[in-house]
Amino acid sequence: MIKSFFIYFKSLNLPKSAIEKVEEKYNFYLNIAKINIEDIFISNYVNKDGTTVYDSLWFFSKEFAVESKSFITQDNYDCTFIKNNIIYWECLPKNMKEKPDDKSRLKIGFNVLNLKEIGEFQASGINCGFLIRIFQKYIAANVKLK
Repeated sequence: MIKSFFIYFKSLNLPKSAIEKVEEKYNFYLNIAKINIEDIFISNYVNKDGTTVYDSLWFFSKEFAVESKSFITQDNYDCTFIKNNIIYWECLPKNMKEKPDDKSRLKIGFNVLNLKEIGEFQASGINCGFLIRIFQKYIAANVKLK
């Protein structure tokens, strides 16, 4: 796996068992699907009892966004072509400041041409900063122009 991913895992305090699941999914996309992965995002949220829940795992290449829903408990793989193919996005910030803090929350949805489903990311705390970077690099930068 890419070295910077481990820095990201550490910033999220991602448990070792979850990192092992990320590695499984990474190996599938890289070796089976032959997608040249260059970036990662893990959707997370804080539930009512204050526990952080890690939900969907996303990898990105220059052309694709791939997702493993419920990556810790399921083997679920999908792939969406995003290069110059985003036709819609929405951003729902909550308690966002210049530098995200523990109370920051962010949801971002997007849709691609000819696909009814909307991809969705969510982040809490420090992960909001990572989500902003992913949004700028892979979603906003790939909005389809006429």
